[in-house]
Amino acid sequence: MPPAIVGASSSSVAKMSCAVVASTRRAARQAGKNALPSSSRAPPTARHFSSSSQIAGPSSSPGAQQTSLDPSEIAHFTRLSSTWWDPHGELGLLHKMNKGRVQFLKEKVLEVEGWERAQRSDRGEEMMRPEEEQRWSSAWLRGKKVLDVGCGGGLLSESLARLGANVHGIDATSTNIGIALAHASRDPSLSQSPNLTYTHTTAESLLPQHQEQYDVVASVEVLEHVSNPAAFLRSLDALLKPGGHLLLSTINRNVLSWVLTIGVAEKLSRLVSPGTHDWGKFVRPEELEGFIEEKLGWVQSGEKASPSPSASKPSLHATADLPVSKRLRLETRGIVYDPLIADWRVLDRAGWMQRSGWGQGCNYLLWARKPLTA
Repeated sequence: MPPAIVGASSSSVAKMSCAVVASTRRAARQAGKNALPSSSRAPPTARHFSSSSQIAGPSSSPGAQQTSLDPSEIAHFTRLSSTWWDPHGELGLLHKMNKGRVQFLKEKVLEVEGWERAQRSDRGEEMMRPEEEQRWSSAWLRGKKVLDVGCGGGLLSESLARLGANVHGIDATSTNIGIALAHASRDPSLSQSPNLTYTHTTAESLLPQHQEQYDVVASVEVLEHVSNPAAFLRSLDALLKPGGHLLLSTINRNVLSWVLTIGVAEKLSRLVSPGTHDWGKFVRPEELEGFIEEKLGWVQSGEKASPSPSASKPSLHATADLPVSKRLRLETRGIVYDPLIADWRVLDRAGWMQRSGWGQGCNYLLWARKPLTA
């Protein structure tokens, strides 16, 4: 159930009027004050990840599991469901963003698997010829089990299914699932294939039968709409296999994100319906990374992987002079909408926008790998 989200290049941001920025600061301060109930309010600058947000064990009673659903969000995206596959409609920008999400996921999957192949080759366990490596890199998702949580009308699910993955799309909005099924039925390569299924359910409800079943769990433009992000993330963790890949796409919480997603997209241009975004629910990259590292225990502070393979056995994705660092476990990357080319760009990790932090000022992607062992 992702909304349409507007990003921007630094040049377009710089041209915004001082009046808009000033009103943004006032609204942002007010949103921070109202982000949490008074009984459990965190500092206005922090998105609340409750330490008590544990996912209950398997139970036959649906009410026994803690939910991250927000009924008002479900109602909002039910109203938008008919526009999912209109590239010029309210959700049109998500069509263009889809390519960047898939690109980032592919980059990370190949980086990790390439590193592991290089290690095995260095130990004499495996050696790939160039043509074999080329075939492997083009089939990077084939046969993998993928869960798309909050799949909406199926934008990401269809893209991943066409790459050979076995995709299970789930959404809490029944009309979204209806739209996704109807759209897939128009493509024989999808409708006649068993590798794309949709279910009207939630991640929490899926847990009893599907713990640690998926190679990839993706949830894009969903985290900023859930009422309990900690419970939601713990559900995704429980559904993912050890060694599996997590892909998230969400929005930073700062003045810039208010300007772009609410001030511009909702109030000025009306690209999306007013009320689509709640600034208080946006999640800063450091909050999300911190929860995955510390609460889920996926990455230890300062963690380093084993030494790099020798230069005598090179790989596409690992070289002797490239030390393996935390980025083989977790990486955050900005994704910006550039109005000059009318498209989204995933920022290069070595570029100045990414390194300065400016590129993650609004929309960003997070990839993380679940440890093979606890």
